[in-house]
Amino acid sequence: MAVLAVGGGIDSQLHLEGQVTHKEFGEGTVTPITPKGRITMQLCDMCACHVCPLNQLKPVVNLCSVPG
Repeated sequence: MAVLAVGGGIDSQLHLEGQVTHKEFGEGTVTPITPKGRITMQLCDMCACHVCPLNQLKPVVNLCSVPG
């Protein structure tokens, strides 16, 4: 069930290729995460990437309907 929750977009934790928001930069996608908690975020509306500390990012929770 946990795999379905993550795959279905219900998991609210930050994860690789997950959607996040940043107060200054807006919405983006998580790319590599370092062991020290620094996260590279690729912005949705630009080809730019920013390295951000974990505490500056909030996950975007996408509740997808799962066929059932």
